[in-house]
Amino acid sequence: MEERTVQLRQELALTHLATTSLPPLRHDLFLIRMGGGRERSPEPAADAPMQRAPSSRCAGLEDQACEAGLDPSVWGALTEGSLVWAKLGASKWWPGMLVKGERGGMLASRDRPWVYWFGDHRISEVARDRVVEFAAGFRSLVQPAYRLQAYQLGLVEALRECRRRLGLDPVAGSTHQVISWGQSAIDDGLTFEDVSIPARVLSPLAAEWLRRTADPSAGLEAVCVACGSPEVADGHPLVVGGLCAPCQDAIRDTMFAIAEDGISPYCVVCSRLGQLLICDEMSCNSGLRACRCDGGLVYALLRCHRGFCSVCLSVLIDAGAPERLAALPTWRCPLCHVSGDASPLRGRADWKHRVARLFTPRSCPTLRLPVEQFKNRRPIRVLSLFDGIATGMQVLSQLGVAVEVYLAAETDPDAIHVTAMNHPRVTQLGAVETLTDVKISELAPVDLVLAGSPCTDLSVVNPARRGLYDPEGTGILFFDFYRILRSVEVCNEGRHVFWLFENVASMPLEYRKVISRFLQMEPALIDAKHFSPQSRPRFFWGNIPGLFTPLPPHLLNSEHSIAPCLVLPSRQPATDQVGCVTTSRNSLRQGRLSLSPVVMDGQGDVMWITEIEQMFGLPRHYTDLGSLGPQRRQQLLGRAWSAPVVRHILSSLTPFFSGASSDTSSAA
Repeated sequence: MEERTVQLRQELALTHLATTSLPPLRHDLFLIRMGGGRERSPEPAADAPMQRAPSSRCAGLEDQACEAGLDPSVWGALTEGSLVWAKLGASKWWPGMLVKGERGGMLASRDRPWVYWFGDHRISEVARDRVVEFAAGFRSLVQPAYRLQAYQLGLVEALRECRRRLGLDPVAGSTHQVISWGQSAIDDGLTFEDVSIPARVLSPLAAEWLRRTADPSAGLEAVCVACGSPEVADGHPLVVGGLCAPCQDAIRDTMFAIAEDGISPYCVVCSRLGQLLICDEMSCNSGLRACRCDGGLVYALLRCHRGFCSVCLSVLIDAGAPERLAALPTWRCPLCHVSGDASPLRGRADWKHRVARLFTPRSCPTLRLPVEQFKNRRPIRVLSLFDGIATGMQVLSQLGVAVEVYLAAETDPDAIHVTAMNHPRVTQLGAVETLTDVKISELAPVDLVLAGSPCTDLSVVNPARRGLYDPEGTGILFFDFYRILRSVEVCNEGRHVFWLFENVASMPLEYRKVISRFLQMEPALIDAKHFSPQSRPRFFWGNIPGLFTPLPPHLLNSEHSIAPCLVLPSRQPATDQVGCVTTSRNSLRQGRLSLSPVVMDGQGDVMWITEIEQMFGLPRHYTDLGSLGPQRRQQLLGRAWSAPVVRHILSSLTPFFSGASSDTSSAA
């Protein structure tokens, strides 16, 4: 089997966990260890200019300075406390301050200084050629139009630190006014005699040092194992130890951020990006650690997607643990293997239930149903926004609910054709943007509104995501759903409307908070792996009865296999479960080695489209239009809902509406 690898993950290192205000910098420091290991270069952002590829990972200070239009001689004048611009991977240049790694219990490096990031409130080890002096690089590197809130806050914090060092009061006014002052001050010549590090930066560094030097025997449950804070809000859901409220949000934010190779780029313990030791837990239908065909292909698949950063391994085991564990032929994480040693890094036996509790809304909405409206059961009237391939209609047909009218707002021609082939009674309305109040009043009444707006611009694993507010992105379509839902409630004139909104579970906390604020509730988390052999965690908001009821133990502990989905006896599963199928062809292969989930005639293979359709709970050949190839059909399925999950949610509506007759069922 291939030797143990240590993956270096640094996508999104500066664009994650954006804050909505300037919080006090107490213990919530995130250390990102970037030294050593094997680096995977992140994809450039969609709006990033094309740049000449360097000849090596470190292109040299001169090349980097030429790229930014800077004088490379400025490096020699930089010391601890110097204000700088720095850069990680393909991320944008970001304002920061040089600090000593020893302050946070980290090893110092001559060629890789540590940078404290303004606005982001973390520190990272950065290549020397990715650091330039703040004033020298201000004109060429500042991007006041960049919308990410953490970046805007970072600029303001950096310029306020400039004023502090000049003995001036903090500048008031808008971000634009603060940046304008900075441009003027730098043009006039900005020099500092005071390069001291303020207490608000030293405080979290000291907290991290305490975490790294703390005695584990004092009891990990009494301290946050992610940041060292004594203010523990709850236990860590995956490993033994406490967790403070900010780190709990971070864990909740990153737990389901899985890259296309099936591996999470975030540490299980602290949710940081960095150098990760990846678990080698394998899954093989033959029960062996590895299976090889005559061609020497490995079919055993990585089942565990978790990684542990070198910082947490050093703190919770010992200083030499990262190197020692990386040298092992195989390593299984404490969640997959219960070790007999006395290591403080231990997985929780009840982690599945703790994860479910972590995502259980703190307060569930009170649903008031006008029971008198449903005494005489009637067929349901449905408005489905971003309908895709009509999974909602398929589920209602499976549940035997009589559908009076199913109105679908969809713009993809192939999805519309697939819907027409399977459900000719569906009425297409076009784009959601065209649904005005007048149009909705003509369509009313509506009994059920379904929506799952595009998730690409809301997922934390997309470094080029545009977020909720970019008018050129798809995230802003959430507000069209909200507008249409409120319009339906008005046009229904008192008739009750059920509704369900779905989106990706890997969205950043700031996006989830905005959506929850508009919808006046926190989401329920439901993963398709409890109903099918595919891991597909999604957030659901809505007023469907039972939506916020925790899954019972028999579903939480259920195991599903892809074996029943395989169409030929000669096709055998190499693993029981697969990762989330997306629009990318790469998602059909599993793990960091891109291995095949199916073995056929001694050769590895991906799941066929008909098998994927069945895994999604759809009939085989559901997307089989003559004009559609396998890749296009996979893209349609990658944007679809998992029918077993939606069936579980909507099954509670069957007592409220009449059942479908045989004629209706056949017509649907």
